[in-house]
Amino acid sequence: MRYHLNEILDIPVLQKLMENFHDISGMVAAIVDLDGAILLAVGWQDICTKFHRVCPQTECRCRQSDQYLKEHLHEKPYIVYKCLNGLMDCAVPIIVDNHHLGTFFSGQFLPEPPNEEFFRQQARKFGFDESAYIDALRRVPIITEDNVEATMAFYSQLAQILSTMGLQRINQLKAEEAAARESEERLNLILESSNSGSWDWNLEIGAFCYSTSWHKMLGYSPNEISPTFQAWKSLIYNDDRPTVIKRISDHIQGITPQYEVEYRVLTKSGDYKWIQGRGKVVARDNNNRALRMIGIATDISKSKLAESVSKQERNLNAALLDNAGNLIIVCNQKGQILRFNQLCEQITGFSFNDVNGSYVWDMLAPEDMTYAKHLFDKPLINWDSPGLKRKFENHLLTKDSKRQLISWTTTFLVDELGSTNYVICSGTDITQQRIMEKRLRESEAELRIMFENVNGVIYSLSPDGRFTFVSPGWTELLGHEIAEVENHSFELFVHPDDIHQCRSFMGKIFDSGKPQKGVEYRVKHLDGTWRWHTSSGAAVKDMAGNPIYYVGIATDITERKQMEINLQESEIKFSKAFNSNPDSITISNIGEGNYVEVNDAFLQCFGYEHYEVIGHSTLELNIWLVPSERNHILNQIQATGKIYNYETKFRMKSGEIRTFLLSADIMDFGGKPHLLSVAKDITERKHIEEALQESERRFRETLENVKLVTAILDDKIRITFCNDFLLELLGWKREEVIGRDWFDIFVPPEVRERDRHIINKSLERRTAPTYGESEIMTKSGERKIVLWNNTILLNPDNSSAGFAIIGEDITERRAAETRSRELLQELESTNLELKDFAYIVSHDLKAPLRGIRSLADWLYADYIDKFDENGKQQLSMLMNRVDRMHKLLEGILSYSRISAKKELRKQVNLNEIISDVIEILAPPDNISIIIENEMPTLVLGQTRTEQIFENLISNSIKYMDKPHGEIRISCENQGSYWLFKIADNGPGIDAKYFDKIFTIFQTLKPRDEFESTGIGLTIVKKIVELYNGTVWVDSQLGEGTTFYFTLPSWAQ
Repeated sequence: MRYHLNEILDIPVLQKLMENFHDISGMVAAIVDLDGAILLAVGWQDICTKFHRVCPQTECRCRQSDQYLKEHLHEKPYIVYKCLNGLMDCAVPIIVDNHHLGTFFSGQFLPEPPNEEFFRQQARKFGFDESAYIDALRRVPIITEDNVEATMAFYSQLAQILSTMGLQRINQLKAEEAAARESEERLNLILESSNSGSWDWNLEIGAFCYSTSWHKMLGYSPNEISPTFQAWKSLIYNDDRPTVIKRISDHIQGITPQYEVEYRVLTKSGDYKWIQGRGKVVARDNNNRALRMIGIATDISKSKLAESVSKQERNLNAALLDNAGNLIIVCNQKGQILRFNQLCEQITGFSFNDVNGSYVWDMLAPEDMTYAKHLFDKPLINWDSPGLKRKFENHLLTKDSKRQLISWTTTFLVDELGSTNYVICSGTDITQQRIMEKRLRESEAELRIMFENVNGVIYSLSPDGRFTFVSPGWTELLGHEIAEVENHSFELFVHPDDIHQCRSFMGKIFDSGKPQKGVEYRVKHLDGTWRWHTSSGAAVKDMAGNPIYYVGIATDITERKQMEINLQESEIKFSKAFNSNPDSITISNIGEGNYVEVNDAFLQCFGYEHYEVIGHSTLELNIWLVPSERNHILNQIQATGKIYNYETKFRMKSGEIRTFLLSADIMDFGGKPHLLSVAKDITERKHIEEALQESERRFRETLENVKLVTAILDDKIRITFCNDFLLELLGWKREEVIGRDWFDIFVPPEVRERDRHIINKSLERRTAPTYGESEIMTKSGERKIVLWNNTILLNPDNSSAGFAIIGEDITERRAAETRSRELLQELESTNLELKDFAYIVSHDLKAPLRGIRSLADWLYADYIDKFDENGKQQLSMLMNRVDRMHKLLEGILSYSRISAKKELRKQVNLNEIISDVIEILAPPDNISIIIENEMPTLVLGQTRTEQIFENLISNSIKYMDKPHGEIRISCENQGSYWLFKIADNGPGIDAKYFDKIFTIFQTLKPRDEFESTGIGLTIVKKIVELYNGTVWVDSQLGEGTTFYFTLPSWAQ
């Protein structure tokens, strides 16, 4: 196969090299291939380009001279010839693999000063502008014979180097072609055995060939489809045809690196098959015009896509490319600098004139000079090689004495006799590279620290959304181990409602190639809760600029989101409270007093429309009955910060004067201080108060001396009157209760809201409450039972004014009745539960059980060595079951004795009880028992109290599943009773078992796993209820359990 010079040489690099050589020597240079195409031209003289080569007669002489050079080119290493137009020409053949592929031309010079008369006659003969022609002649360089020989020796040596490089490139191309043929043969074998086919399109002659497997894949015989591109195109589905043609055209024109498309093709059966088409132009001419294209068609309807084999073009003339864009220093065989390119000047600060003729090692750091000198020693060079390269690094000194680290490639150009003509040094400044490498190592260390300590999660995702990396922050924030996250899709962790926007966010990054930030979404914590995160990220690209994965950083914004929700709810609540409040609320600026906002209650009360108020002041509306009072109130607010329930009078729009309680405070509104005022209309209340004053006067003397609990309440259930008997009974002073809310002082907390609701309903209906007796509290917290007789008080307009209440203290009577009922119930319960039970347990059940145990012990002692493993296991199981049955019977006895046995109640110090129980239970070292506050001393039965704490604490110890267990015991005074809590951080209990666990014989785990009778909590419940208390449980699975129970705070 014939190769062209432009296929095996890097012409642009040679062009630059010859331009530099022309600058040094003044010699013209050109490279012409065998087709006459000029591949390279440097320094051509105007006398040739503007005169000799444009005039037909002289151009003919030029061609005759060129022909002479071609005919005699192979007689010598190079040829020098005087052309017919009077100038000197030179030529050197470029031989590659014994084939003449082109010629190095030089010339257009004179060996001595010209005979101008000869050239003037020539100008007149051919009609040239004589003056311009002579000017061009005078610019022709004069080069002596010695310099010509030296230059041609250089060209000859360069031609040999190009020959060697060309031969290497040809061998490389041949190897690639052989590999391609071998690959093509293998591909044909693969195609014949797979559901694929190939085609070969010769664009020069229009032939389109199909493989046998292609015909077989579509069901056609070899002669059914015409071997043309048009015939192939006609089989493509109409809707797909434009896309296929466009993809082929783009590739042929060089827009795309290869042809690849999916389309449908008509089969012989009339159906269409989906085809994966791939192809590539495999031959182009010198003008890059496509000559031949081959392709593969794979049936992707049933099988996987076949991988197309593509070849990447290799870089031509690698040796020359090594020098492109680098520092280039050309030296002679002694090491003296002959050429110093611009990049060298930029980096060192020296001009070529500064270093011309100096030794190259004089520019190096002292420690590098010796090695550089040795490179020019003759013994180090292999004189049998046409060229020699060495690579090394050293420090180049700049003009200002700075050191630049350079990586050098040195090429020795030697002639046929082994003499070094030139040494070309090509270098790359790697100073910044070394600095960047150091910075990169430092950055990697900093980045590693950042990854470990960043207040968030750093992660990376593949294009399909799988985690390829997550930082330790994930485990800290979300609880999952890193191994549970990496290589899994992010969709497994993101809330279903947020997946779409996360996908869109990633798509925007990959599509735009730009970093994005601010996407907010929910991520699932290991405990099942959802945490809000915000994420920013960017795409990481490969060398071609294509995104390969996504890197992001996420931070937890759950608290911020909750604050936003709370703020929104607060704003809604404020708006609702503002507009629905029955009192008049206004916002006004402090300076002029202009209204900024008012609520509906203000408009209804004062009789204005909204537009009549906003932007106007209270003084403009003449609202103040006494205008100077506004300044007085404002001064008081500025001095104390606010006012509360300041009684004043305002004028309505109608002129009516009404009485209000005014409260005001300074608030920030729109960045400026404003006054928030609330005015409560008490006009009707004032009228009621006046009416009640007379009523109070009439009843006061009567009620003061009655030995009954007597009080008068207003319509807000505030105490306006109470007699001395009430104060004496409940331990209060008059000034401590008058004006106070009845419920806040006297009604127990657990019924306070219920009774308040009843009273409010009674006020609305203007009827007295229907219930008779209830409890009230003394100042010390003691409770009294009172039998009430209530009367509702009405205003003159028949509206409710309040209540007059009279009650009899029946506390002692009810206590005696309660005690009688308790004794009777206790007796009945004892008789029912203990009837014949003790005898059954102690005799009928325990006696045979002891016999079974004795027999089992005898079998174990005398025959254990006779049993196999199964027998031993069965015997052990029998003994365990007997022990379990014994414990169960003991538990039943304990349960039955709770109510059967009367226990003396006395003052019991619970601190001592709990301490004794803990000492008996002896909890393991990994479990801590913490008593959070001081326990009270109560009137209880000591043994039963010990049973309560022993059963609850032992349960927490028995079922603890944490390596560091914690049991907390606390109490709280609730007035008439004490609330106790025993909390642990154990496994927790499912809510559906909260009631079941207090049922006798009920356990939540098999008894073979945890030895339990199922009676302990039943005993706790029974004892607590004997003391009129309650017991309940609250628990979260995996987090722990808290048992609550109450005991009376005073003796029953």
